[in-house]
Amino acid sequence: MIEIAKVGDLPPVSEWDPWMAYVGRENRRRGLKASPLANPFVYGKRTDGLTQTEVGAVNWSSRYCVNREDAVAMFEKNWLDPMLHMGEKAILRAGLPNVVAELDRLRALLKEHGRLVLVGGPHAEVIKEVLESAERSA
Repeated sequence: MIEIAKVGDLPPVSEWDPWMAYVGRENRRRGLKASPLANPFVYGKRTDGLTQTEVGAVNWSSRYCVNREDAVAMFEKNWLDPMLHMGEKAILRAGLPNVVAELDRLRALLKEHGRLVLVGGPHAEVIKEVLESAERSA
């Protein structure tokens, strides 16, 4: 079972259960480092002009994320989905093996504990779908 939670709804990180995984951007207030699965698209801001490291492996043309839904759609369709279909060599060339390793780590947590709580923004729903799809096809 995979659930989704918001950081603000949880106790301090030191009290999290082992099956809780942060998938968001850096959160200095809570002392959380950015996840390799953090959504590079910020709603309400332009994403053009960012370096490839900031946005991912693709050099994006002018993109605007007007709202959360747009940012989540950009994450799924323009970042995570293409990256998952790149193949191992392309992922390594793009410098993104940490994304694949993080998905593998989350799958292992789910298998070990029988549950997983993804903590982060609305893009966590997309990550949940990817993990559940992998479980169904396994």
